[in-house]
Amino acid sequence: MEYIGELSKQAVEEIDNLKKAVYKFDIRINELVEEIAKDTDEYNQLEEKYSDLVSNGEDKEADILYGKLDELKTSLKAKNNRHETMKVAKVKALINNCRLIEAKSRNIYLSYREDYKNVYEEAKKLHEELNEKLDELKSANKTWNYHLELNSRFIDHQLRKNDIHRSLVNVHILPPYMTKPFNLDEMNK
Repeated sequence: MEYIGELSKQAVEEIDNLKKAVYKFDIRINELVEEIAKDTDEYNQLEEKYSDLVSNGEDKEADILYGKLDELKTSLKAKNNRHETMKVAKVKALINNCRLIEAKSRNIYLSYREDYKNVYEEAKKLHEELNEKLDELKSANKTWNYHLELNSRFIDHQLRKNDIHRSLVNVHILPPYMTKPFNLDEMNK
């Protein structure tokens, strides 16, 4: 189905790698968003539990839970910062990858044009050779028809001159396969 030169194959692979890098970046961002959502839910649950512990006067357990809350809050803050940084970095990477994809696509097109030109020239040459061979066949048919006509006229002239009936000659002298030239259209059947 596809005809592609070596340079184009390499460029297509490089473009695929650039696309994969963007998809991987999206996957990493989505995984981080899921982590943030999970940690946020956990933080909210722990904060509610902390509030209950403080309300019930369970200060020692509340202090232990506060340490976990503080640790989770710090982790969430770091993950949110990383998420924001990744969004900015993704835009930069996307712009850069799009520029590279565009440049490599241009190279593919130039390679395609060269490949197309070469294949077209080869096909054109083969077409010209085919036309030459068809002309040779037409010429052979024309020559054969000419000689058949000359021979037929000679035979007719001699038969009339010597008063011989034509049906006797057709059966014995000129076989049926010699009555018509080769037809070029029959080749295509």
